[in-house]
Amino acid sequence: QTRNGRMASVGAEGSDRKLTLEEQALFESTHKASQDRSESYLSRHPELHQLIHDFTTAALATKPKDIKAFAKQYFMKFEVRKKDAPSREESCKKESSKMAVAEKGMPSKG
Repeated sequence: QTRNGRMASVGAEGSDRKLTLEEQALFESTHKASQDRSESYLSRHPELHQLIHDFTTAALATKPKDIKAFAKQYFMKFEVRKKDAPSREESCKKESSKMAVAEKGMPSKG
């Protein structure tokens, strides 16, 4: 039986074949392991809840006819930012250059 008390079945919809005890045990252990991995991932990435919430709110506010196209457009904005944003290495180089120019322009102490 599954958590809701029903026996899991195998095959096409309407199939009457029930899982064997061995198959049921394997299903439950695999399902539990998958659930544990998902919970672990979510605990390491709490921002996922906010991201999904924001997307859902935007979708419900605009009620797009083509939700897949809307989702693609919505999430593409994050990809564009990633491409446009300088890498950490580029940012450090720019900051170092600014500091070097500032140091050259400063009167020497002493």
